[in-house]
Parts: sequence; structure tokens; C-alpha cells
Amino acid sequence: MGVPRVYTGYGAAAVGTNLTLVTLIGATNIRPGLSYLSIGCSAAPVDAATKFRVLRCTTTGTPSASVTPQANDPGDPASLCTVGGGAFGGANEPTYTAAAINRTWNLNQRNTLQWGAYPGREIMVPATANNGLGIRSIASTGSAEHEAMIEWIE
Repeated sequence: MGVPRVYTGYGAAAVGTNLTLVTLIGATNIRPGLSYLSIGCSAAPVDAATKFRVLRCTTTGTPSASVTPQANDPGDPASLCTVGGGAFGGANEPTYTAAAINRTWNLNQRNTLQWGAYPGREIMVPATANNGLGIRSIASTGSAEHEAMIEWIE
């Protein structure tokens, strides 16, 4: 296997109870691996806490924006994955697999989270249509918009 291709995508949404910021959806011919994640808030600083999780999903949901994945190397082909960004809201949320929590963080709005996987330890997505990962706020004491930037390998 050669060097994996690396792509980025993003999403932003107001946080709250069970609200998705961004999804990474694989395809039947590729197993992407989430290798980097950052979450931050550009709103006026307040002391608000939010619990974020990386969860497995079995449907894509309906985001308010489709994001075109960007290759870190402009010589690479287009990503085979799809990224959903922005507010999903209510019935438009992806379907998440019960108890399939890959990572969880409690984050103060004044902070920025950066997480990176060790090489070979990425959070993998199955090569199954419409399956992937979602970055989701589980609970929050505030409602400011947060942004999530993801990076994955193919």
C-alpha cells in the first residue's frame, strides 16, 4: 500500500442537545480513516460547556450544506467520501449506532480542541454505503455556533 491520500472538510452549527456539526461518509469502495479533528467557537467568549462525541452513523442525514472535500495534495484525485456540514436539525440528523462512541470530549467555549490519531490508529469507516462518522454535540450549557474541521485518509 502506498502513501494514503489526505483530505479535509468542515462543518458548523449551533451546539445543543444531540446536534451534528459535520459528517464523514464513506463509500463501498473505500475505507476512510478519521485522522484529525479540531473544534472551536468564534462567538464572543462566555463560560459555556459542551460535550462532543465522534459517533458511528448508518445514514447520511440531511445537512444544511454539502462540503466539497479538499485534497491536501492538489495532485490527488477527488475524494470518494462525502462530507455533510452545517445544521442538520431534528429529523434531518443522521441515524447513529447505539453505544458506538469512538471519542468524547467536554469542551469550554473559550477553548479549542485539537485531536490527532497516531499513524495507523485512525478511526476507520466501513466500506458500506451511507455509513460513516458524525461529530455531534451531546449536551451544552450554551448555544453558540461551533466549527469542526476534519481530516481523513483514503
